[in-house]
Amino acid sequence: MNTTDAKAAIQEITNSCLGIKIFFVDKSNQIYDSDVDDELLADFRSEFVESLTRSYSNNESFTCPALSQEDGRNHALYHFDFNNDEPFEFSFLDKVNSLRADEPLATYPARDAGLGNLRGYIVRLRNADGKLMSFFQYIHHSYLATPGKTIFLTTHESRVVKLSHDVLRLGNRFVFAKVGDDYLIENVGVLEKEFGFDKIIRSKAAQYCTTIEEKALVTDLTKFKDQLTNDTSFARKLVKVCKGSAVIEKGISNETIIKFAMSKTFYQEKLKLSKDGSQFDLSSINRCRNFLTLLDDEFVKSELTQQEYISKTKDRAS
Repeated sequence: MNTTDAKAAIQEITNSCLGIKIFFVDKSNQIYDSDVDDELLADFRSEFVESLTRSYSNNESFTCPALSQEDGRNHALYHFDFNNDEPFEFSFLDKVNSLRADEPLATYPARDAGLGNLRGYIVRLRNADGKLMSFFQYIHHSYLATPGKTIFLTTHESRVVKLSHDVLRLGNRFVFAKVGDDYLIENVGVLEKEFGFDKIIRSKAAQYCTTIEEKALVTDLTKFKDQLTNDTSFARKLVKVCKGSAVIEKGISNETIIKFAMSKTFYQEKLKLSKDGSQFDLSSINRCRNFLTLLDDEFVKSELTQQEYISKTKDRAS
């Protein structure tokens, strides 16, 4: 799924969205009907659809790169491209999207269980043709007010009184969504930290490290491998390089890579070669990071101005 496909799929839902359902997911990963008031649902549908339209389907800055190419850009939904490595939580959306109209779910026992036992909530939108798009949002503690040691105040008639029940704030943001057969990620950080995707990233990075070893471009990968184990962002960068870098894709020779790097002041100051000049010496963390910057082809030059840049966020023009 590319940007054009994603925008069209979202527009198909938002342009004629008629229905909305909210489901609760508790900390045992059970899915419940939320039993939210119809009037509230109608208001929330309007707000949610407006947010989707503003942020994505009508936003000229919106892009939909592959998740493996995540680069921290704004206005992006990342298309999940790690086949057979889907987090368990994706099954929540699979289930609600496949529910039959005559297949009701149990209602969440809010009075007895409270809202503090919730792990997340699902928003399912339906358009005039019956097509669905669903969204999962993880409930961070900031979304929930639970009476306890902290005193929360609210109004009652003409007085200000202590809050005696849980309050959940519904927002327009989400961690991931499903439209058709595709999963779109909005919050990569939560996907990694709360749903175990960081382990998948590190595992993939360890596999891709063999690509670097096979190129024999580095004298010793000990420091590099240690960093893969200890730093998810570093592991993510290696996955990005090995799955999407033109340097790897085109099989650029070691000699060409080294010659290019040593011709640029930026890399001369940040990378070091072996004594015979045939390999890179990655004996420090900073050199490891700048080596990945080199392989990710982040050094670019404007044909218009001849100005040189380091660009972490870029899309291929051809």
